[in-house]
Amino acid sequence: MATLTAKVVQNPTTKKPAPGTRKHARLADVFGKNVSIDENVVAKLPAGSQIVSVTPGGPSLWVQTAVIEFRLPDQTIVQYFKKGASGDGGRKMVEGSFEGEKALHTFMPEHVPKPIAWGVHKSIPDTYFYLCEFVDMVDDVPDKRKWAGTVAKLHKRSSGKSPGGKFGFQVATHLANVPIDNSWSDSWESFWAQQLSSMFQREEALRGPNDELSRLKTAYFEKVIPRLLRPLETEGRHVTPCLIHSDLWPGNIMHRRDNDELCMFDSCAYWGHHEADLGICWNPRYKLGPPTRDAYLHFMPMSHPREDFEDRNALYAMKFHVLLSILYSDDALYRDILIQRMRELVDKFPDGYAGYEAKRKQRGKPGKSRVDSTKSEDKRPQDIETEKKPERLMHPLLLKFGALSPAMLLAIALAIVAVAVLQSSSLIFKRSASAQT
Repeated sequence: MATLTAKVVQNPTTKKPAPGTRKHARLADVFGKNVSIDENVVAKLPAGSQIVSVTPGGPSLWVQTAVIEFRLPDQTIVQYFKKGASGDGGRKMVEGSFEGEKALHTFMPEHVPKPIAWGVHKSIPDTYFYLCEFVDMVDDVPDKRKWAGTVAKLHKRSSGKSPGGKFGFQVATHLANVPIDNSWSDSWESFWAQQLSSMFQREEALRGPNDELSRLKTAYFEKVIPRLLRPLETEGRHVTPCLIHSDLWPGNIMHRRDNDELCMFDSCAYWGHHEADLGICWNPRYKLGPPTRDAYLHFMPMSHPREDFEDRNALYAMKFHVLLSILYSDDALYRDILIQRMRELVDKFPDGYAGYEAKRKQRGKPGKSRVDSTKSEDKRPQDIETEKKPERLMHPLLLKFGALSPAMLLAIALAIVAVAVLQSSSLIFKRSASAQT
């Protein structure tokens, strides 16, 4: 039985997090039937509820989980999912969970478990809890097209709805137990750099400095990020923020058991560029891959410049390479992968945005008028081709006399048909006469 959990790795039993990165909540729930639960948790249940049972909510590396089953006064049985964490970090985690899930539920009520409340236990004052509706799900890799359609739906419904049109979020949200800097920004380029900077700082604090990685980080921030993200917001283009889930690996988006629709949860929500949610598809660990990304493009087009799409998403995937290096800081493999992926991007764009500018000027292309990278100029390739050369779809005579009235055009068309019929009849007559002689 799949439950709403805070799972972060594809198979948490294969490797354990590094010492110091895993911190459970203090045991705050007694499992069993007709048990008592914390007074502050009870206060968040509907009035008059009677506890039927409390059972484990499923495996989690970072929080304690439980399923609370209770009976309403009208005898209806209801289930809530609960997770908890301790300390100031735990408080920020459950607050971020509540605010993030509340934002997602606003736009995707049919795909996000309804958040109920968050608070602190009365019996254990430094342990915090988050409550939402319980949804029974199938723990398996989701259908690629459904993943794509559901994620695109979130992006489309929320596009242009961020507070003040800014990038960011009102509180810190978390990837696993790693807080992400969501401070508001007017620039997508600046916001992405800000998020990654906070994660790299945490990675170095856990693992210690590395000369090659330090060099690559400098180039990543000074060359790669400007080269791949600045063109989204220059030459008349801009990015319209939409709500990003940010952690859509298969453990956080599953098929409901009752109707096979997808349910997404455990977000690290913020307002950003829609393509950023595709970064997870670039990491083979998460079993989504290019087919899932390509399916997404049937619902939501890539942004301009289109030729940067592959590299932009490699840049977005960097967040998960850093995350894994943080979570498994005692395993050299994950830092090695991080260094390798960074080196590939740095080597490809040694001249940064200046190189892009030089090539653009050499091509002699004028700047475009203001367009929205998620709306007006983002059409599927077949739509673009149709718009480029509409004359292929029209008869040359109609193009020539396109300014005439519909009645005149009809008359001309009928005349053309009449001439064609007469010519055909004349040809048949000649062939018949020839055959007779």
